[in-house]
Amino acid sequence: MYSRTKFSSPFIKQRRFHRLVSTGIFFTTALVLSSCERAQLSATGNADKSDGKFAFSSTIKHSKYFSINNRGSWKQVVVFDPWKADTLGNYALVPRSSTVPGSLPRGAVVVRVPVNTIACLSCTHVGALALLGERDRIVGVSTGEQIWDSIVNKRFMDGKIVEVGRQMSTNFEQIIALAPDIVTKSGYDNVRNEDTRLAEARIPVVYNIEWMETNLLARAEWLKFTAAFVCREREADSLFNAIEARYTGALMLAQSVATRPIIMIGVDYKGSWNIAGAQSYVAKMLRDAGASFVPNGEKGNSPLSFEQVLEVHANDDKWLNWMHQGITSLEVMGQMNERYKLFKAFRSGEVYNHDKRVNAAGGNDFWESGVSHPDLLLKDLIKIFHPELLPGYEMVYWRKLPATEPSK
Repeated sequence: MYSRTKFSSPFIKQRRFHRLVSTGIFFTTALVLSSCERAQLSATGNADKSDGKFAFSSTIKHSKYFSINNRGSWKQVVVFDPWKADTLGNYALVPRSSTVPGSLPRGAVVVRVPVNTIACLSCTHVGALALLGERDRIVGVSTGEQIWDSIVNKRFMDGKIVEVGRQMSTNFEQIIALAPDIVTKSGYDNVRNEDTRLAEARIPVVYNIEWMETNLLARAEWLKFTAAFVCREREADSLFNAIEARYTGALMLAQSVATRPIIMIGVDYKGSWNIAGAQSYVAKMLRDAGASFVPNGEKGNSPLSFEQVLEVHANDDKWLNWMHQGITSLEVMGQMNERYKLFKAFRSGEVYNHDKRVNAAGGNDFWESGVSHPDLLLKDLIKIFHPELLPGYEMVYWRKLPATEPSK
C-alpha cells in the first residue's frame, strides 16, 4: 500500500574494409583478438597521445558500480552488475605504444587506448565526451538530430557522425560497417546477449550504468570512467573535484532551510504513474535541494494508479514534471488530463518541466549534459524550492510552466 508512511556515408565506405564479420567465435575471445588487431592498425591510425597521461590513477569516491585499477603497464576497468553478483564488463586498457601483457584476468577484454573512434548509444556518453573536449572521437550516435551539443550536432549534419540505432533497436550492420574502436551503451541485464553480434565483428561493447547510481555525484563520477578510455583521467579528476566542490557548497546552503516544500513528480501515462523510490538518486537529489518527498516504497518498482497518487500528493506544494511528454503549458497539461486540476500544485501554478534546453528535434540537454553537471541540477532545484537562497541564479535545465502557450 502506497502511503506517506511507506514511503551511409563515404566515411563508412572508406572504413568498411577494416573489419570482416567473423561468426562462431566465443564472446570474450573475439574481443581480445580484436584488440590485438587494433594494436597493429594503430601504427597507421591517429597518433598515440597516451604518453604521460596513462599513468594517472583515478580515485573513485562515490560510484558503486565501476572501478579503475592501475596494473602498471595496463589498467583494469570493471563494471559491476547491480542485478546479480557478477560483472557487466571487465576491460584491460593497454596503451597503443605498449605490448599487450601475456597474463591478464580471465575474461578481460583488451582495449587499446586512447580509443580513436566511439559509437555512443546514449546521449549521456556524448555529454561526458563533450565535457572532456573529446567530441572528435564520436563517429556514431543513436539519433543525430536530437544531440543538443551544437558541435556534435554539426558533425552529424556534415556526415562525420552517423546514426547507429537506439539501445533496444541497435543497427548492428551499421555499426559493423562503421567499425568504431568501441561502442558505449547503457548496461541492461536483459540485452547483453544481443551484443554477441558486435563481439563476432570484433567490436568491444563498453557498458555504462551511471543511471543505476543512487546519487548525483556518483552518476557524475562516471566521467572518470569515460576518461579512462581516452586517456584523460587527470582532466576528469580535476573537473570532477570542481563539480563536487560546487555541489557541496549548494548542498550546505540548502540544508540551512527552516521549512521544506513537499514535492510530487511525474505524470499519469496510460493509467499508471511512476514515482521514484526512497533509494533512488531522485529522492536523494530532492532531499539535497531542501525538499520533502514521499517515495514509492524503497525502489519505486510498482507503477501507481492516478487515484493512489492523488490520495498521497493532492496537497503537495510543487510538481516536477519529470517526463513532460509534450506538455508546454498548464493549459495544455489540463487539456491532456482534466484531473490534473485536482492537485494543489497545478492550481497554484507550481509546475516545472526539465525542458528549458530542448532543440527543434526534441533533443533534451537535461539528459545529455545534466548527468555531468550535478551542481547545476541541484542549484536548479534549490531555485525552485527556495528561490531566496539563489537570488541571482537563472535555471539551466528547468523552467516554470506558463499558464498558456507563449504564442497566445
